[in-house]
Amino acid sequence: MSRSGVGSVKWGYGSGIGAVTLVVALALFSPVFKWMAFEFTLPRNDLSHGWLIPPVALYFIWRRRKELYQAVLKPDWRGVVAVLFGLAFFWLGCRGGQLRLSQVAMIWELWAIPFALYGSRVARLMVFPAAYLCFCIPLGFLDFFTVPLRLFTVRSTAVLLNGLGIAVLREGTGLRSLQGPGFNLDIADPCSGLRSLYALGAVTAAYACVTLRGLLRQWVLFISAVPLAVIGNSVRILTIMLVANFCGMGTATAYYHDYSGWVVFIVALLLMFRLGGWLERRPLRDFEHYLEDWWSGTSVREEASGVRLWQLADRVKATLVPLSLCIVLVVQFTLPPPQLDDADFIELQLPATVAGCYGDAPLYCHNEQCLMRVMSADLSMADGEQVCPACGGRLFHVSLGEATKLPVDTQQAKQLYCGGDGLEIDLSLVLSGGSRMSIHRPELCIPSQGFRMSRVKKMSLPLPGRGPLPIHMVQVGKSDYNFVLCYWFVSRNYETASHTVRILRDAWSRSVHNRISRWAMYVVVVNRGIDDPATTDIITEVAAEIYRSNSDKGGDNSGNI
Repeated sequence: MSRSGVGSVKWGYGSGIGAVTLVVALALFSPVFKWMAFEFTLPRNDLSHGWLIPPVALYFIWRRRKELYQAVLKPDWRGVVAVLFGLAFFWLGCRGGQLRLSQVAMIWELWAIPFALYGSRVARLMVFPAAYLCFCIPLGFLDFFTVPLRLFTVRSTAVLLNGLGIAVLREGTGLRSLQGPGFNLDIADPCSGLRSLYALGAVTAAYACVTLRGLLRQWVLFISAVPLAVIGNSVRILTIMLVANFCGMGTATAYYHDYSGWVVFIVALLLMFRLGGWLERRPLRDFEHYLEDWWSGTSVREEASGVRLWQLADRVKATLVPLSLCIVLVVQFTLPPPQLDDADFIELQLPATVAGCYGDAPLYCHNEQCLMRVMSADLSMADGEQVCPACGGRLFHVSLGEATKLPVDTQQAKQLYCGGDGLEIDLSLVLSGGSRMSIHRPELCIPSQGFRMSRVKKMSLPLPGRGPLPIHMVQVGKSDYNFVLCYWFVSRNYETASHTVRILRDAWSRSVHNRISRWAMYVVVVNRGIDDPATTDIITEVAAEIYRSNSDKGGDNSGNI
């Protein structure tokens, strides 16, 4: 059969069904495109490189267009199943309000749809362009990596500085000079190197694909992006400390700190070029030949099957792809919005006493020039309202930041308990409304308040009359003030200390049951250390009193509130 004949066989019905699928997919994924464009503009995401990722992925497809054309086979049932699997997750993300999950599902579909329509060899060639789009995903879910990265960076910097003769003392994630005025600097979350690792990974992957021959070499260089970024970030922190030592903290933390981010990329890219050149000179090995053959999927049987006409079963398989996308698109825009669940499973009240300490409700001034927090017992009434003793403004039960950033249907209760030995317990209860933005992990707002997180720990508390309670503990500090923050989440039928589990269960409830489950988050702050045995005892007493108090008011004390 002539080349033109093969082309007509491959691209007759297949090209038409592919064009229809493309149009429907663009309409279905349009909300994700808008969300991605919004996320790229947020400074907290550091995703300014995200605008370049889709064009680079398209370039990789264009670069291998001849291989893709020659690899076209018949529709594959395995690809159809992969498409349906991705659509299920896309639905879960969209209806559940988790567009990051929808973004992952969309990337999956960009690989699964060619697999379903044109076979496994095209799917293998599409793996890298589709996977490359993962560098567009916001990194909020990876923030738990920042603490280990910060600790590694500060330890390596301390070793280097002491080796250079500049005596420093490491305190958690901070470094303090032992010579003269010196410096006292803390490695904050933005300086952990996670953001630069993400961007450098995208650069390394593109460089490896374009310049290196052989899949093994490419993977080795790509994986090396992790140590290269860590080395580059350590060099940057080292230079900041050197500038602080010789030129003062003001110079180091102002001008130089803001522009020293380029040090990470200069160091890492120079090392990347050097490593890439070394890998290119390495001789091919038998394993690499085997890996190349497996990845390309070359076989006589598949070559022969590519020139056969599509049978009726092939057309049915291919038609199922755009049909499935159309069904999800139509249902998505016709299904009524999820209904908000009742909040009768929990009382929005906190115990009067916990761990032998009496509680008092804090009040907050919303005057932006004041923002004072005062306790109810310390206030006097003026015209029937409690007023700020500093500025005379009106006081509220929530802070100005909470009032402006949280949805209006979010409900809260707060109590501060003080003991005679200086013990302070800050207890908060947040009850979500219809928006998933009502509750977020405390780790997201701790750095913005000037605090640093140095330790995390998960454990279960044995409570009387019910099963163990899972909790999440974080060691937090700033200067000489340190405390432990503990939290867990509760719904009508479930409780967990995992933010991920809560998000997935909430998405499942919204997308499958068309119901918005109410979630409550308890937050306990104790001015003690995370390794202090008394801290666990105090938190256990607080949790036991919460559940005992709720049981006395008619709640369920058998394992769920």
